[in-house]
Amino acid sequence: MKIFSIKPLNLNQFSSRVSPKLIRGRAVTCPYRLYQMKQAGISQIIDLRNSAFFQSKFEKFFCKLFGIKYFNYKYPFRSYYLPEESFFKKINNTITTHNGQTYIHCQYGKRRTGICVAIYEKECLKKARKDIFNELLNIGFSDMYTNKNPKKRRHLLSIYSDFVKRYYPELVKS
Repeated sequence: MKIFSIKPLNLNQFSSRVSPKLIRGRAVTCPYRLYQMKQAGISQIIDLRNSAFFQSKFEKFFCKLFGIKYFNYKYPFRSYYLPEESFFKKINNTITTHNGQTYIHCQYGKRRTGICVAIYEKECLKKARKDIFNELLNIGFSDMYTNKNPKKRRHLLSIYSDFVKRYYPELVKS
């Protein structure tokens, strides 16, 4: 007797595939969605949130219950600058040394996730610069120039500028 049926995970609804090993998206707040992710082959989650203590513990609990590896790498989102390079190397190492699929997220899957994915694409996938910038601007930093809040615009521009200076110094004019 079948009590309920499991619908397949709809990646387009919550997330997008970066590579065969990596999927990016927003925070996972529903145990049923975690279960669907497990059924879809995701065996590791990287959570970039640093302020959602209860939410992270909740997600960690259900990951353990479903047999999904869980990592919480706290990425400061109020900072005007990127974390140290070692932070991103640790994330890339976690993704590349894992044999299965990894799901990476922050709260909304835009800026912190976008920066981490951009660095992964540059360092590990050797993706074209144009494609990395297009994705970064379209998904995470699209409101960098249009946001009505000048403080928010400065914050986004500062993070984006720090990314360009560190990872594409050849683009920065003297």
